[in-house]
Amino acid sequence: MNLGDTFLLRAPTEIRHLHVAIYCHEGTLVLVNVTTKRPPCDDSCIVQSGEHPFLRQESIVAYRHMKVIDPVRSFYVEKQGILKLYDPVSPELLERIQRGARESAFSARKAQELIRRILV
Repeated sequence: MNLGDTFLLRAPTEIRHLHVAIYCHEGTLVLVNVTTKRPPCDDSCIVQSGEHPFLRQESIVAYRHMKVIDPVRSFYVEKQGILKLYDPVSPELLERIQRGARESAFSARKAQELIRRILV
């Protein structure tokens, strides 16, 4: 998986949220999902309709559901065919999502530390 890659999880219990890889290094991934904007919400990163082909309405990045995935789980998820891949996000949107992850009070601390390593 690469930075900015997007996908849906093909799990029966998973709601159809677009996931974005915002950190990829030595097999470790940080993933966030994008969901419809409904107040009250964390508006650290608002994504407009059309900024990605999957998104049809104003959305937010749900940092409270951020996942840090270790290399073993990352390999398993990619090889099991449970991902439905979509177009990657633009470099500009990726940077906004990463900056939001660094600033959001809802981001996991471990993820924030990883993101700080790649943002200048």
